[in-house]
Amino acid sequence: MRPIHLTLCALGPYAGKTDVEFDRLGTSGLYLISGDTGAGKTTLFDAITFALYGEASGSERAGSMLRSKYAKPDTETFVEMTFAHLGSVYKVRRNPEYERKRRRGEGMTVQKADALLTWPDGRVTTGSRDVIAEVENLIGLKREQFAQIGMIAQGDFKRLLLADTEDRCEILRKIFHTERFEKLQKMLGERANALKREAEAAERAVLHDAQQLEVPPELQTEFEPYSREPSWANLPNRVDLAQRGMALDEERKEQNAQKIQKLTEANGLLREHIGRARQLEKTKSRLEALRQLESEAVPREKAAAEAVQEAETFKPQIEELTRQMGVLSERMGDYARMAVLEAEAKTAETAAQNAQYAAQDNHRQADELKAKIEKARQMVEGLGDVQAEQAKAEAEAEKAEAEIVQLEALLVSLEDEAVKRAKKEAAGTLDVQARRTKDDMQARYAQAERLFFGAQAGLLAQQLENNAPCPVCGSTHHPAPAEKLEGAPTEEELNALRTKRVKAEEKAASAYAEAMRAAEAHEAAEETSRRQARLLLGAYQPDSARQQTEARCEALKARKKEAEKTAGVLLERIEKLKKTQKLIPEKERDVQKLDEREQEEQKKAAAKNAEGREKREQVQALIKNLPYADAKEAQKHLDAMKREKTQKETQIEAAKTAWDRAKETLTSLSAERKALDKSLEEAEKEEPLAILESRDGQMQQEIKLLQEADKKLHTRLSINEETLSRLRKEMTDSRTIREKAQLAASLDATANGKLSGREKVKLETYVQMACFDRVIARANLRLSGMTDNQYELRRRASAGNMSRQSGLDMEVVDHANGSTRDVRTLSGGESFMASLSLALGMSDEIQSGAGGVRLDSLFVDEGFGSLDAQTLSQALKVLTGLTEGERLVGIISHVEELNRRIDKKILVKKDRTGTSHVQIEV
Repeated sequence: MRPIHLTLCALGPYAGKTDVEFDRLGTSGLYLISGDTGAGKTTLFDAITFALYGEASGSERAGSMLRSKYAKPDTETFVEMTFAHLGSVYKVRRNPEYERKRRRGEGMTVQKADALLTWPDGRVTTGSRDVIAEVENLIGLKREQFAQIGMIAQGDFKRLLLADTEDRCEILRKIFHTERFEKLQKMLGERANALKREAEAAERAVLHDAQQLEVPPELQTEFEPYSREPSWANLPNRVDLAQRGMALDEERKEQNAQKIQKLTEANGLLREHIGRARQLEKTKSRLEALRQLESEAVPREKAAAEAVQEAETFKPQIEELTRQMGVLSERMGDYARMAVLEAEAKTAETAAQNAQYAAQDNHRQADELKAKIEKARQMVEGLGDVQAEQAKAEAEAEKAEAEIVQLEALLVSLEDEAVKRAKKEAAGTLDVQARRTKDDMQARYAQAERLFFGAQAGLLAQQLENNAPCPVCGSTHHPAPAEKLEGAPTEEELNALRTKRVKAEEKAASAYAEAMRAAEAHEAAEETSRRQARLLLGAYQPDSARQQTEARCEALKARKKEAEKTAGVLLERIEKLKKTQKLIPEKERDVQKLDEREQEEQKKAAAKNAEGREKREQVQALIKNLPYADAKEAQKHLDAMKREKTQKETQIEAAKTAWDRAKETLTSLSAERKALDKSLEEAEKEEPLAILESRDGQMQQEIKLLQEADKKLHTRLSINEETLSRLRKEMTDSRTIREKAQLAASLDATANGKLSGREKVKLETYVQMACFDRVIARANLRLSGMTDNQYELRRRASAGNMSRQSGLDMEVVDHANGSTRDVRTLSGGESFMASLSLALGMSDEIQSGAGGVRLDSLFVDEGFGSLDAQTLSQALKVLTGLTEGERLVGIISHVEELNRRIDKKILVKKDRTGTSHVQIEV
């Protein structure tokens, strides 16, 4: 990749648009990028890197930070670069995300990052990410690789030259991306520490559980020394004593179980005797109570018998009440008949009254209907005037509708004119573009044709021989043969250009014809709009015709809507009047029907009044022959007799029930007393209750003591069994974890360079040693040329200090005296040459690792100020060697000696405002 032309705008110290014409520097050789510190020399390489990858060359300069602080708010920030690669020319344009002035209105807005890559065949790739992907695929390098290869930052590699192993490891990690090995080292260290902690925790768990073991009292003295200080050493003794104690506890537990069983069986028999003794005490108490109850029940039974005899005297009274109730019940039917007649009289009177009300209502309705008929006749008389108003409103709406249709047709014409105007303008733009493309292709073809035919003479001249005739003129002397013309196209390339020229000419002709057609179509549409506007609006004003038409159309639509609304209201009124006119005869017939119903209701009222008077007379006749005034009073006397009869009958039944109950109670008490007397005679043989209960208490205490002892034995056995089971598993797990921890510690020590008695070389360092050896080998090729084979860089084979990390320490061999010394002993100029050699060797190694990718343009940054004239000459000689094979090398420096020695220059200067400018000298 070699830049041809670079354009920066509002980038870094460059406030305005700046062009850097790299093609003026040629395709090979050295050139100098010179200028004051901070003027923007390195920014040129940043701009190249940003154009390709969307990021600057340094990680501290993000794309979003490239916007120039000197730029005006409306100045665009972008980088555009034309570059050559593998014989083809590409163009890339990219802008970062930045704030710019709004194109319309006030304030600022965010311009999003974007990119565009133009291919040699005219194809275009857009979008920041897509362009980066295409550039990486085209050049074959990622941004980091491009920055490492394309920019030889000598200052960075001086730090690499003088660093110790640990610092050099960090530098090489970024260059060779060995982070994965560092992560592996950390992972192994973390795993080793974790397993160590896990092993220690497992051992603590074993010792903790061992402390839970217990032994019987007879083994406590023997167990005491091991319980004070538990350790892995006395753990077997603790376990053995615990197992012996468990055997003793099992034997004692079995003995206790047999004793408890025997005592429990004996206690069961004893409790049976106690139960019988307690029941005997209860029987004696019950017998005493029964005798008292029996003596009290005899007089109660006698009193109940006397109460029955007294209640029997109520029977004659009950019979008299029954007879009186029968007589009164027979007369209750007359009371019912009287109530029916009373109700019928009321019904007839109510019907007569309702008929009278109905006759009055019919008379009122007839009067109201007659008034409505008269009012309807008056309304119908104005029907003709309403119909005339409705016809007028409809005519006005139709007139507005007709004009609206014409105005909408005008709007369609105006829209068609606008569309055809836009097509005319677009076609005109395409016509201009096509003509420019045609002119460009014609010029390119004409130039290629001149070069092609000019090159033919040079090709023929190469075949001329002295004393041999020329195939063109026949002369045997060739004093001034034509020279071969470089850069001339081949016949195939010329034919391809001719095809493109013809296509461009055809496209231009087609675009011109299309522009003419679009102009004619627009002219016709404009004439149609003008004619309609003059007819409807009185005049045609292109800028305001559409607004006038729309305003006129909206006004007519409003007028039409109002007229239609008025016509609708009037039509509803007409329909209502017509309907009213049709209803007048029907309403007159309704009046006649109401008069007829009034007469019928008057007749009905008279008949019902007569019926009511007849029923009242029958009620008065029945009242004279009844003992009470009405049925309610008769029923009241009948209910009183029923209650009295029921009360006396209830008293008789209650006396009989009480007597039966008293006899049953006396019989039951006598039978229970006799049974208890008999059972007392049989129970007198049992021992006294107090003696039995005392014996039971002693036996219960003995069982309780045995059970408590058994519980203690069971608890100690359970604890020891669970603890021993857990200990066996934990001891096995602890041994397994300890083995894993030892293996992990060994891997950690190996990978992290911590092996005792060995050099401290980490895994990552070991990998970097191989890469660094290749870099040193390539660097020595450069250093040998710069120092006349005096110095050779070498990685130190053995560590000088076994207590610190090693493997990447460097030394220098001085072949002038055969000595080997530390690189820190080199002088300033020697350090520069060594670090520059390292940088060039690193660049060569990275290019080799990227598949043999080769950049046609390199930058070397600073560091030449410490060199004397001879050393500077040797360094330039090596750098000049880099330019072989069409490679351009730029040296970024402000050293005056380089300014005198290098002819081709890019001068970067700042003005008083802080803005930088570029000037090229060749």
